[in-house]
Order: sequence, then C-alpha cells, then structure tokens
Amino acid sequence: ALIVATATAAFASSQTVSLSIDRTIAGLYDRYRAEGWVLFGQLVPTSFATQLERTDPDILHAEAWERTSGAIGSVATDIWGVPAETTIYQPHLVAGTWLRPALPMAAVLTQNLAQRVGAQVGSVVRLDMDRQSVLIQVVGIVDDDSTYLGATTVGKVFLRANDLERLQGHGGRARLFGLQLLSSAPHAVDTALEGLEQQYRSLRPITLAIYQDQEVAKQVIGILALLLRAMVLIVLLIGIAGIANTLLLNLTERRREVGILRALGASTSQLLLLITGEGLGMGIIGLTLGLAASYPIAQALIEQAGERLFRIHLALSFATPLLACALTLTAAALASIGPGFVAARLRPVEVLRYE
Repeated sequence: ALIVATATAAFASSQTVSLSIDRTIAGLYDRYRAEGWVLFGQLVPTSFATQLERTDPDILHAEAWERTSGAIGSVATDIWGVPAETTIYQPHLVAGTWLRPALPMAAVLTQNLAQRVGAQVGSVVRLDMDRQSVLIQVVGIVDDDSTYLGATTVGKVFLRANDLERLQGHGGRARLFGLQLLSSAPHAVDTALEGLEQQYRSLRPITLAIYQDQEVAKQVIGILALLLRAMVLIVLLIGIAGIANTLLLNLTERRREVGILRALGASTSQLLLLITGEGLGMGIIGLTLGLAASYPIAQALIEQAGERLFRIHLALSFATPLLACALTLTAAALASIGPGFVAARLRPVEVLRYE
C-alpha cells in the first residue's frame, strides 16, 4: 500500500505542478497584450509608433517603450519605461495606483522586488542606473514575476517612458516598440513581422513574436514535466509489481483456503473477483494515503521550482484526483490479474493433499 501511495502522490503532485506552471505562464503572458516586439538598431523618435500604425495595415497599435538595468541598494533589477496610458501592459495592482501622466519620477514596483527591498506605497527609494542615482516615489505595487530563464535580476521597476528617456539622455527617442497586430494567428504574426523587417531594414530591426517566446518557455518547462512523469511511471510500475508480489505471497500462505473454495465449487471468475478485490483494497488504501500526501508534496515542488524559475501560483483541478483514482485502481486491478489466474489454476486435490 505504501508503494501505491507513493505512486499516487507522485502522479497527483506532478499533475498539479504541471498545471500550476502552465497557468502561471499563461497569466504572465496575459499581462503583455502585444503580439510582437521590435528593437531597432538605432534610436528613433517615439512618434515613430504613430508612423508604424499609419503605414503598416497589420499593426493596430504601437507603443514606444524603454528598458535598461539598475539597482535599488544591492538588489539588481530591470527598469522599464512604459507609456502611462499603455494598452499593452495590463497591471495587476496589489497596492496603490498605476503610473499617471501628472506624477513625474513616480514608480511602480513588482511585488517580489518591493518585498526584497522593503518598499511600500509612498516609499521614496534611490534607484541606481548608468552611473547616476535618482530618487523615485513608489506609487504602486503589481503582481508580475515574468522574467527570462537565467535572469540574475529581481523584479521590475516601471517608470513613465518619457522619464526614463530623459534620464538616459535619449530626448524623446526610443529603440523598443510593442506591437498589437491585426491578427494573433502565428502565420499572420510572422508575416507582419517579416514585412516590418523588410520595410525598415535600414534601421536594423530585430523582431520577436510573443507566441514563439511563449512556446519556448513551455518547451523548457516541459522538460521538468517530462522528468516528473517519468518518475511517476517508474514508481507506478514498482507499485504494480508490489501489489502482485503481495497477492502472490498471500496466496502462498492461503493455499488451503483456496483449495477448500475450489472444492466447494468456486468458479474461476469468483476466485478472480476475490483476488482482484484484495488488490483493489490495497489500491484504495494507497490511493487515500497518496492523495493526502500529494498536496504538501506539490507545494514543496512548486516552491523549489519557483526559487529557480519564477513564482508559481498553485493551481488545483478536480480532474487530478479523478485521474489519480482511475490510474491507481486500474493499476491495482491489472496487478491482481496474474495472482488471480494462479489461484484459479490451483487443483483442490493437490492443495489439500499438500496441506
């Protein structure tokens, strides 16, 4: 039963981890409502966003953004310059407000960064970047742990785009533009971005399709899910072997009882049902223990993965325990078939004479 419990716990917890990661990734990408991004090889006026909208029929909306790196104290972070009235970024506010045009040098921090530096709404902190330091006032905190694999920075600082441009000496110019396209279909996105690269090739554009970035993230995370499922399969096979071995040992000790049942007229199907019932009984005990242990195991795995990747929100589904029940009970029934046929082949005369 303990082996069955281990297999059940491994299956249920791995399913929960996989579901949690998938939903977290989807949630993080939902915060950025752009189908593509373009990074030009040189600075262009921020008004270039309007030109993109007017000249390219595939682009519904374009925004000039800015990005650099910096630090608050000893904590390295990413700094994003975002239009105060952005429609691309969808902030999930935890406290305070989003950036407003009338608040110069206001900043919004991500929750993980605010916790790390001990900042809250109303705090004034020193932001170091490009050999200069500025004081910023925290007006809001957002839930946003989106990052890239291998990042050494913590969270993000969101400033108004024109504030960051001024601090960097760009004077109303930018390189990075977020694009909302007419269609989010992969083929349409690829066509639109390829056309943009050809049209503005003198500016040396580098484009990124969000759907491709999301697929890469899922593929990387999928390796973790594959390893978890491989572990589940190994433990499941061990569990099946354990149930079959236990039933065979029990059958060896109860040969006399089986012989008497056969002598009294027990049919093969009845003996199979008896042995299968015992196997299912062990399966149910293991299932109960495994489901009880799966939740804390899933939480521990998510915390460990979150420390190495990004904060993962635990997601539960009613389908997981149902699948665990079906898998465990099916495995228990399959493990009982072999011992059941062994019991059915015992000849009562030989068993009773042996006893």
